[in-house]
Amino acid sequence: MIGALAINGASAAATSLVIPVSVNPGDYRILAVVDPDDAVAERNESNNFRVSSPMPVTLYRPDLTLTALKVPAAAQSGRPLAITHTVHNAGPAPASASVMTFFIVSDATADSVLLGTRKLGALSGHGTSTLTTSLPIPASLPVPAAYHVMTVLDSAQQLTELDESNNMLTSSSIAVTAYRPDLTVTDLVLPAKAQAGRPLAITHTVSNIGPAPAGAFVIRFYLSTDDRLDTNDVLLGARSLAGRAAGASAAAITTVTVPAGTVVPASYRVIAVADALEQQVELDESNNVMVSDPLPFIAYRPEILITALGSPAVVQAGRPMVISHTVRNAGPAAAGPFVIRFFLSADDTPDAGDLLLGTRAVGGLGAGLSSAAVMSVTVPATVATGTYGIVAVADAAGQQAELDETHDVALSSPLTVSR
Repeated sequence: MIGALAINGASAAATSLVIPVSVNPGDYRILAVVDPDDAVAERNESNNFRVSSPMPVTLYRPDLTLTALKVPAAAQSGRPLAITHTVHNAGPAPASASVMTFFIVSDATADSVLLGTRKLGALSGHGTSTLTTSLPIPASLPVPAAYHVMTVLDSAQQLTELDESNNMLTSSSIAVTAYRPDLTVTDLVLPAKAQAGRPLAITHTVSNIGPAPAGAFVIRFYLSTDDRLDTNDVLLGARSLAGRAAGASAAAITTVTVPAGTVVPASYRVIAVADALEQQVELDESNNVMVSDPLPFIAYRPEILITALGSPAVVQAGRPMVISHTVRNAGPAAAGPFVIRFFLSADDTPDAGDLLLGTRAVGGLGAGLSSAAVMSVTVPATVATGTYGIVAVADAAGQQAELDETHDVALSSPLTVSR
C-alpha cells in the first residue's frame, strides 16, 4: 500500500506519495480506492475504485555516459595530449563526485597504457558537462604508431547507476610520433661557376620540420663528382649553426675554398649535410643531405683574347702602317705582363714563314678588362706585292698560364701590299 487520504465532501487534489524503494523497475498502475475500510454505508459499494493508465517505474539513480570524446589527429610522445570530453547524466538522480580514467590504446596490438585520471564534479540529473583534460603521453610509447584514447567514467565505482555498461567511450585514431627535431637542407644555391683554389660562396637554408626544437649542430659541405655522398668526396668546409625552433628555417652564406689541386675544367656538385656530427636525435635521420645541380669548375687563370684587329686595306712595301687592336682578359684571374706580336702572313695560318712586324708589351690586365691600342709598324721593302693578312698573337712569349692556350690568335681582314 502506497498511502491513504481522508476526504470530506467533493474535492480534487494532487497527492504526493513515495514509491517504496523495494519496488522493482517495471510498468505499474495506480489503484485509487475510496472508503477502503467501509466506514461509510453507500448506495453503491462497487464504484469506489479507479485504475490509472500504465506507468513505467524506474530506479532513482544517476546514469553517467560519455556523449563526446575529441582528441587531436596527431600528437607526440612525452608531450601533453588535450582530451575534450562531454559527460551526460542520463539518470533522474544527481551524480556525486566521481573519478574518470584515461588510457591510450594501440590500434595495432590493443595494448593499453594508463594516461591518468581526473576528478569529475557532481552532476545534476539529466545534466551535461564538457571539460578538457590534458595528460602527457608516455615518452616510452612505441612510435611512430596509431593510437586512440579510451575513457572510463566512474572508474572507482563510487556511484550506483541505472546502467553500469555505458561508462566507456573510445576516441578516433591519433598518429603519435616522437617529440624530436628534424633538420633538413631545404635550399642550396651556388654561383654560376667556380675556380680551383678560390673561395666559393654557398647559400643554404636549413629547416627544422620536426615538432621539437633542435640544439646547435654542424653543417658540412663536400665536393663530389656525382650526386652521392661517399668516401671519395672532398670536404670543402663546415660551420656551426645555432639551434632551430620547431618549424623554423634560416638561410646563411658559408664561404669555403676549393682545393687548388681540384682537377679542372670539370663539372662537380656540392653536397650539404645538416647535423653532420649527429648532435641531434631526429625524427628522420635520412633527410639531412641535399645535392646541388652540376657546377662547372675552371682553373683560376686569365684568358687573353684579341677581340678586335684592324689594318688598312692597302699598304706600300717599305712604308709605315697602323694596326688597331683590342685585347681582353676573359678569365677569372688577373693577367700579369705579356706581349702581343704582329705578323704579316700570306695565308690564314700562323707559321714559321710569317714575317714579324712588331711587338707590344702589356703590363698586365685585370679579370674582365680590355685594352685597346693603335700600333705603327713598317712593312719591309723586301715584301713582294700581293694579298696578305695581319696575324696577332696574344701572350706570344707564353708568360701567362691561361684557361685555354688555343685562343690567343686573331687574323685581320685581307690587305694588299703594293709598291
